[in-house]
Amino acid sequence: MVEGRLRRVTFRTLTYAVLFGFAVYCLFPFLWMVDTALKPLHEVLTSTPTFLIRHPTLANFATVLLHSNIPVYFRNSLVVGLATTVLTLVVSTFCAYALSRWPHLPPVRTVGGALLVSQMIPGVLLLIPLYILMQSLHLLSTYAALIICYCTFAVPLCTFMLRGFFDAVPAELEEASELDGCSRVGFIRRVLLPACSSSSMPGTSSCSATC
Repeated sequence: MVEGRLRRVTFRTLTYAVLFGFAVYCLFPFLWMVDTALKPLHEVLTSTPTFLIRHPTLANFATVLLHSNIPVYFRNSLVVGLATTVLTLVVSTFCAYALSRWPHLPPVRTVGGALLVSQMIPGVLLLIPLYILMQSLHLLSTYAALIICYCTFAVPLCTFMLRGFFDAVPAELEEASELDGCSRVGFIRRVLLPACSSSSMPGTSSCSATC
């Protein structure tokens, strides 16, 4: 019994030691970045780099925030990222719903095939056509150009991912929602999406409270 307890303690100690080593290995670049950001320039450019900070300073952060275009770049990324996320989710949700509920219809099958083919084309091959398209639409150096390009690559992937979740929602749940007066958009917003995000699939109980 003592040997078994000693073996468990030894195994647990080795396990945590290995996990700690992996954590240090994964966090090292981040820690080095923070360490470098707090050093003055002459300590960063030294021939013997070290984690020791002799003269900590916040001047690097002031330079980046007040004397560079980093805030502008951050604002651009925030605007493009948020707009792309919202637009991709809206388009992908309705597209995935159509692919999941009416896969036998020819237009739906055509759209599904086109989305599948678009995933097989390397993104680098679309750079020149997208540039020419944005140039012809006079959208170069605009938010709209970036948002359209990012949505072009994100919508097919998100559509197929959401379709897999929507296929798992039984049609009886939608029928029960319609009987309780829930519209199709209301079903997607109040029943389908929450059902996909929940850990357990809800039953086909009455939906009048949400619809």
